[in-house]
Amino acid sequence: MNILFNIEEKMIRVNKYLYENKCIKAKRLLEDILEEEPDCGVAHFEMGMLYYHELAEYDMALYHFDLCKRFKPGFIPVYHVTVQLLYQLNKHKTLLKYAESCLQIEGVNKYFVYKHLAMSAETTLLFKPSIKYYKQAKLYAIHEHDITFIKNSLMRVKEKTVNKSRK
Repeated sequence: MNILFNIEEKMIRVNKYLYENKCIKAKRLLEDILEEEPDCGVAHFEMGMLYYHELAEYDMALYHFDLCKRFKPGFIPVYHVTVQLLYQLNKHKTLLKYAESCLQIEGVNKYFVYKHLAMSAETTLLFKPSIKYYKQAKLYAIHEHDITFIKNSLMRVKEKTVNKSRK
């Protein structure tokens, strides 16, 4: 119990350091936490976020996100961040495979996953799958701006399809 309390206190300090933009201190403290508790999923998530947003070391970020999922599989934010990072890195095939399992996790935002699948397919000029994924995303969209985004995206991709067939 004392160890858990100590870990929680350290995680609060990590977040304080990150808020104050003291990334090196946050990283060192996270390393201490992970040395003490290597199966602390939330610490792996925070380390992944540090590597992703502050250090631009994306492979290390993905590594820590994977460890977070292994040790804390119900931690939903890690799935969304991983989808976003795979899209950003143009890892379309990896994103496709990852999304299949990700969509099975209760609580994962399906709109977000399908939207990123659609955008990934579109950027790799796979227009038919892109249209399919945009339509799936639309089924799960609940905010008006998301629905508008999907409608505009579908029109754009359909226009690209027409232009591609004319060539």
